[in-house]
Amino acid sequence: SRGLRRSSMWMIESGEAAHGDVDEKLNALLDSVSSDPDTWAALTSEFDADVFVGLFMEADNEGLTIEPRTMRRLGQLGLALH
Repeated sequence: SRGLRRSSMWMIESGEAAHGDVDEKLNALLDSVSSDPDTWAALTSEFDADVFVGLFMEADNEGLTIEPRTMRRLGQLGLALH
C-alpha cells in the first residue's frame, strides 16, 4: 500500500538567463498564472503558497527593487515573497 504524501512542491522557473531585472521576472511569473483572487484564496486555504527568489549578487550592496505594483499583485493573491 502506498502512503499519503504529507508534502510536495510545484515549481515554475523563468527559463531565462540568470541575469536580469527581478521585478520584471516576478511580473512575468504572475502573468503566467491565474490572477483571480478567489482561485488563489481557495488554493491557499488548503495549501501553502509562496514565491521564492534566490539572488546571487556580484557586489556588496548591489541592491534590488521590487516595485509597489508587483508587491500589490503578490498581496492580492495572498502570496508571500521569500
